[in-house]
Amino acid sequence: MALSVTRLIFTLLGLPSQADRPCIPSPWSCRRSKKWWLAERLIGQVGMLLNSASLPARILDGVLLSESYREFLTDHGGCLAAQWTMELLHVELGMSRSETHGGWAHALGVDGIAAPFSTFFRGDRACLMLFHQLLWGSGTAWSSVAATGWSTFALLGRLSKAFQLYLERQGKPSSQALEGLLSLQLTAETRNIAGQLPELIQTALSSLKATNMSAPWKVRAATAAQAEGLLREWSREALYHGLPPWQVVASFLIDLRSPLFWQLLDTMLLPESVSICFPKMLSWKSFANRGHCMSRHCAKFWDVDEAFAAATAHADAVNHSAARDLTVFHVGTDRDFLSDSIRSECLARCENSVLGVLRQVSDILPHFDVKAPFTYVDAGAALGECMLSAAFMVPEGRLRGLAFEALPKWAKRIKESLRINGIAASGSHNNTQVVLKNVALGSMRSKMLGSFAVGGFVAGARGSILARSSTLDHEVASHLGREETVDLLHIFVNSCEPAVLKGARQLLLDRRVGCVLVQVYDRESMSAVVKGLLRKVGYAVTNHSLRSGWSGSSYVAGSPSDALAQSEGMPCDRRFFQWWLRAKQASAVAALAAEAEAEPDPAPPERGQALLVCRTALWRRWSSGMEEVQAMVNSSLQDPKSYEKAARQLAEKQMAACSREATAADVHALRSGGLGDAAVERLLAASLGLQTADSMFASACALECIVVTVPEQAVQRAEAGLPVSFRVDRSEARGAHEGNKQAAMITGAVTTQAQISLLRPVPGTGTGTAEKRPAAERGASPTDIDLEGAEGEYQEDFEDE
Repeated sequence: MALSVTRLIFTLLGLPSQADRPCIPSPWSCRRSKKWWLAERLIGQVGMLLNSASLPARILDGVLLSESYREFLTDHGGCLAAQWTMELLHVELGMSRSETHGGWAHALGVDGIAAPFSTFFRGDRACLMLFHQLLWGSGTAWSSVAATGWSTFALLGRLSKAFQLYLERQGKPSSQALEGLLSLQLTAETRNIAGQLPELIQTALSSLKATNMSAPWKVRAATAAQAEGLLREWSREALYHGLPPWQVVASFLIDLRSPLFWQLLDTMLLPESVSICFPKMLSWKSFANRGHCMSRHCAKFWDVDEAFAAATAHADAVNHSAARDLTVFHVGTDRDFLSDSIRSECLARCENSVLGVLRQVSDILPHFDVKAPFTYVDAGAALGECMLSAAFMVPEGRLRGLAFEALPKWAKRIKESLRINGIAASGSHNNTQVVLKNVALGSMRSKMLGSFAVGGFVAGARGSILARSSTLDHEVASHLGREETVDLLHIFVNSCEPAVLKGARQLLLDRRVGCVLVQVYDRESMSAVVKGLLRKVGYAVTNHSLRSGWSGSSYVAGSPSDALAQSEGMPCDRRFFQWWLRAKQASAVAALAAEAEAEPDPAPPERGQALLVCRTALWRRWSSGMEEVQAMVNSSLQDPKSYEKAARQLAEKQMAACSREATAADVHALRSGGLGDAAVERLLAASLGLQTADSMFASACALECIVVTVPEQAVQRAEAGLPVSFRVDRSEARGAHEGNKQAAMITGAVTTQAQISLLRPVPGTGTGTAEKRPAAERGASPTDIDLEGAEGEYQEDFEDE
């Protein structure tokens, strides 16, 4: 009955049918148990602390509910999954605390049940034992075990590491443990069986490594089923030939590849997204759609499309944005403290100070007739917990959010969460809008070196993550405008708070931030520095009273001193916000009145100025939205070898459409600080449906194509935003109209191979002609494939997870 290599490969390639999502069988579900509430807390705390070395000690001895948790070890008729979880933690803790006694053979269970594993084999009901369920018995499929949320496979990975360290202390290094186990077997048959396992683990591990972690659930579950089939069959055969159960377990754990195998299996089967009912999380007693929200709280999704469909269905059911009560968080498929908190505890960890301010605002805003937006800037957005909380608490359509996160993988997850919940960076005035920037904020615009820690990005010279750094002054001006006020600024950036405040100096001097909430980590030194910086720019400060319930941190709150004098309130309190938001409403009413009385729109800008505006807009879009651009190019690609040509044509069409949309206001915005995201979206929105066919190219042109000759002085005037006049050669225009697309054509709307700002004199002539020249000679343009950035706006693509 020995397994041959051929049979292993055949088993590996046979893909069993899997459901689109996992089902949870009764042994692993404790919902009918009287202690379900306690089991839920155990699931959450184990998942949250999974990467902590002190996990077993914390659960068994170090938390408030430890005594209650220990009761699961003897409660054999209760929640089996909780009992098995506590057994894994109990055995790991016992190995870590074990004294050295030189009995490695005893540890491998040669003379009976080994002391380290005795906990697993208590009682006489084999079907109630953990490894009977996972290995040799007809237990639950591994994919369904993972779906229960008990982190069983991650705990097995931890146990394997602990066992190998335990053996080393007993005088048998991990590299020699298998040889030691084989030498202790009494028959050749059991030695042969035990010797097959390393090859099986390697085969199973290779199949896991070869699987795309972002593949659909069905594919990942099928791969897990292949590995499960191999190892279950070996376990049954080993028992059949006389290998004791505890030695079967030891054989799995001593293999050097075992920790990686169990951890990879755990990661592969993790849910990618989790739905959270915000009213339940915030302990609200009554709210709309309560039954629907409560029933779907903590629902897990293993595919992004599945999560998007669920969020969309919920939004349609309650006729508003999905981020109103039931919100889906995308947490990815790896483990870290914040992701595991959402996945295991269904808890979005936004600080109580921030939630308290948002609750005040949510009560005040509905009383105003004019729906002026509420602007919230989140510096250190993590997984978007506070920004999505704001999307829930601020009345529909009133939130204008600007979120900053330095870690590329976390920024990518926030972006996915926003997309799933139907929150865009721009749109109609009736929609919640949030702009996400993958930027590390500080006191200057440069690059910042840092590393990943429990709380996110930590700046430091020894880090391995290079992030683009910027200042709040620059980012707010670029994305909200130089006159826009920020109602709430939340700063939580792992001890870089003073640097962020220095980078927001102009914002604060102009009194354009109503409430500043700054994390100070219960450190007097940090609190003193933050308060000093705020007082220097005219802000009154106080210690915020709503302390965090999870991190033991505290906040300093600040508001403009002159505004506080008029409001007779305290920094960031209800009275202050009533005055601040009322003043903002009055400004909005005045602006509407002025707009109604304004003169007709000014004349369109000069063509050269419009093209400069469009060049900037194109740089912004192509440097920050490459995935969208690549999709548009690929959709029109006829010949795989002509990708550069297709991309160039796409840029030409976008320039054509944009130049028709540019206004004098856009030219003014470009001169005074840069185009905002909303302006870029408006300028390029008309080009999203453009195709690269020749017919579309021709229709984009006006009635005639004109070859333009431009003096160098005219180029300088165009770049400076001054009017430009052109000398037109009508005889050359006819030739260009007949198909000479190598020349640059500028009509009332179109610029092709070169932009007006890129025309340079040809050597030996006094004027510039729009001849096609290599990019290296004429400088980069939006029609080049390799974007190099513009206006100092360098934006890195998100890293793959």
